[in-house]
Amino acid sequence: MIEALLARNGSHGPCFLALVDRDKAQLEIVPAEDSWDQVAFNVLDKLSTSCGFTRLPHVVDLHDEDFGRILHSAAHYFFQLNRIPKYIVHDGVTFEFFPLEEQCDEGDEAILIPGGENMYREGKIVIEVDEETKYGMNISNRSPWDLDLVCFYFDHANLSITPLTDVPEHYQDQDQRLLKKDSICSIGHGDSIIPPFGFNEVPQGLHFTLGFLKFHLFNTDSTPGPVLSTLTIPIIQQRRLTK
Repeated sequence: MIEALLARNGSHGPCFLALVDRDKAQLEIVPAEDSWDQVAFNVLDKLSTSCGFTRLPHVVDLHDEDFGRILHSAAHYFFQLNRIPKYIVHDGVTFEFFPLEEQCDEGDEAILIPGGENMYREGKIVIEVDEETKYGMNISNRSPWDLDLVCFYFDHANLSITPLTDVPEHYQDQDQRLLKKDSICSIGHGDSIIPPFGFNEVPQGLHFTLGFLKFHLFNTDSTPGPVLSTLTIPIIQQRRLTK
């Protein structure tokens, strides 16, 4: 059945489905426990397995009409997650991620400010999920360029991609750059127009789940050529332990 599905729907532009050796695969379709009519998905993508995430928290009816759509969604998800640009912003862009706390400003208005240490350590973020806690970021630009910034959140629990920022309408206007040279862009706090981040509960049956923040940094009219870079940061979301 899988071979017939791939023959009918194998390629959609740059995203495609193909049967490959396990060491080259991003997903593995396996029988669900106690049911040969349903399948589950082992995650083989290296970004995921390096964080210990190896199984999607869902099973799918093998004869479900949406089965092909689910596979194509997975192909699109992993293609976008793993895309690497030709041009790289090398050094100079640094990132901080922290919990926020509420404080009153001089006008007695509630504002959000950083309320803890930088949680971005050793290339990843680890949090205990609390639906009430909000998070913010600071991105510092010490590169030679003014940069635009776009951010997406990739949720491994349901293979969804959520834009967290809008593409600037006037991204070629030097005065409209979101991340100017020698500046800090605050996200989710201070005078940021981008709301803070929150995380839902870990799916039933899992001790933790995984998501990725993926930033696109770009300047299309720099000299000697366009600047384009990505920064992909895993967020490991652990179930809060109760006493």
